[in-house]
Amino acid sequence: MELEKARYDRRMTADSLPLRLLLATLAGWVNRRQQHVIDYLVEENRALREQLRGRRVRLSDDQRRLSFAKTPSG
Repeated sequence: MELEKARYDRRMTADSLPLRLLLATLAGWVNRRQQHVIDYLVEENRALREQLRGRRVRLSDDQRRLSFAKTPSG
C-alpha cells in the first residue's frame, strides 16, 4: 500500500511539471509587464513634476477624495 502511494505521488509531481513551468513563465511575464508600467509611470511623474517647477498642484474636492480613497492607508 505504501509503495503504491509513493508511486502515485511521484507521478503527480512529474505530471504537474508542465503546469508549474507554465505558471512560472506566466508569473515572470506579469512581473516584467508590471515593472515596465511602473517604470513608465515613474518617468511620467518625473516629467510632470519638472513642468510644475515647485508650484503646488490644485485639486478639487472630488479629486482629493478619489486620491485619498486610492491610497493604501485610505
